[in-house]
Amino acid sequence: MLQAIRDKAQGWIAWVIVAVICLTFALWGVQEYFNVDPNVPVVAVNGEEIDLNMFNNAYQRDQLRQQSDISDDPLAQLTRRREFLDRMVTDALMIQSATANGLRISDPHLARTIRSEPAFQDAGVFSEARFSSFLRNSGFSESTFDFF
Repeated sequence: MLQAIRDKAQGWIAWVIVAVICLTFALWGVQEYFNVDPNVPVVAVNGEEIDLNMFNNAYQRDQLRQQSDISDDPLAQLTRRREFLDRMVTDALMIQSATANGLRISDPHLARTIRSEPAFQDAGVFSEARFSSFLRNSGFSESTFDFF
């Protein structure tokens, strides 16, 4: 039976069909390279995933906050990223533990803490402009800053 199929598949129509099938599979495979899911989980902490976007955004905010010298050494960069990921995992574990044990911070206490932060004060008084500027420069919104 296979010999009969092979004998009849020698014409130009068979080659066109094979070419169409090959082209379809080639384009489908190339598409997978361009459509990378940005929410690839980097690590899961007790079922809570930290995805690639979340990690990259937090890492960039941390680098801006530290204003550190960024080395061109790939090994040093990889080491810094790994250490930062370890800190994110530790923070996630602490938040999960605190939540599981019923620890919470009240909104008034959080507001007092933010208002008493020296970085947000101008002449000893809370400055809304400084606070807003910090949030913009750090890539935070008020709700995400309250979380951290």
